[in-house]
Amino acid sequence: MENKTMDLAPIKRQVSSAVAKANALQIKTKEDLVKATDISNKINSIKKVVDERMKAPITAAYQAYKKIMEEQRKTFGSFVNDCISANKIIDSKMIEFHDKEEEKARIKEEKIAEKVENRKMKMDKVADKIEEIQPEKKIEVRGGSAQIKIRKKAVIENPELIAKEVIKTGDFKYFLLNETLVKKDALAGVKIPGVKVVEEKEIARRSY
Repeated sequence: MENKTMDLAPIKRQVSSAVAKANALQIKTKEDLVKATDISNKINSIKKVVDERMKAPITAAYQAYKKIMEEQRKTFGSFVNDCISANKIIDSKMIEFHDKEEEKARIKEEKIAEKVENRKMKMDKVADKIEEIQPEKKIEVRGGSAQIKIRKKAVIENPELIAKEVIKTGDFKYFLLNETLVKKDALAGVKIPGVKVVEEKEIARRSY
């Protein structure tokens, strides 16, 4: 590291002197207040120099890091984006298949209900039968897993309805149409005109 070869003696002397002056300072008169202010200003000047010396290699390293990252993104960015796009294609196909399996399960559930209604199946077997036909939501493979999850999403369909509700109720909470606040409240269960909460399937992956 650069600090191992840096001559820190001058900095140490200045800092030690500043600390000694602060410890020795006695304030008993207005003149002492002026002296204290002068000492404090000099300490701040020393601190500024120390900060600059301390941050100089960090700033240089960060600038070098940004340059390297920019070069690496130019070289590998398209490959990374292709991998992300490929996974999105797989995700959509997995979700499409899962939707079809859910529809098959729904049809089978209706048949189970008919059997129960016609006394062709005992009630104590229904729960097990329904569980058997449910599509798999989690797939385990060597080195990772993929799980289908439901994520709720708030969608602002009609901002004008929100504005009308503000005028109607006198509640100016959403007056500036803060989308983040509106969506947060909608997801928390608040009924807001012009806002709909939808459910979307997504694939959550985990590598290990």
